[in-house]
Amino acid sequence: MKPIFPFFKKANKKESKNVLIEIFDFFINFIIVITIGILFYLAFFKVYNLFLAPNSEHFIHDMVFMIVLVKIYRLLVSFLKYHHISIKYMVEISIIAPAIEIVFAFDKHPFIVLIALGGFGIANLLIYILYYEKLLKIDKNS
Repeated sequence: MKPIFPFFKKANKKESKNVLIEIFDFFINFIIVITIGILFYLAFFKVYNLFLAPNSEHFIHDMVFMIVLVKIYRLLVSFLKYHHISIKYMVEISIIAPAIEIVFAFDKHPFIVLIALGGFGIANLLIYILYYEKLLKIDKNS
């Protein structure tokens, strides 16, 4: 009698490890596809708010936020395609996103949150400046 699920059959440790990696890879890909769907949902409503129900007070913030959504989408699709995330690209997003919130949406957040966002952005900027060559080398090697 054949087992219903192939990963329940008796196998050596190497085969078991490969099956577990495949299962884990499937769930990670599933989570990323769901995240991409949520990004499309957010992007749709941002576009709707920008052009069909414009709010001139936050227009620039919404436009720049759309750029960040596109960058995150590109990062997720790249992971699905190559199973690799560019560290350099992630650091760039982590610099841009807090700066956008500080510059264009300062009235939406308490002052302490703005300070935290600023500290996070500056820390990532310093990492980017000091370790730029290493980030490029890491991206080329993997």
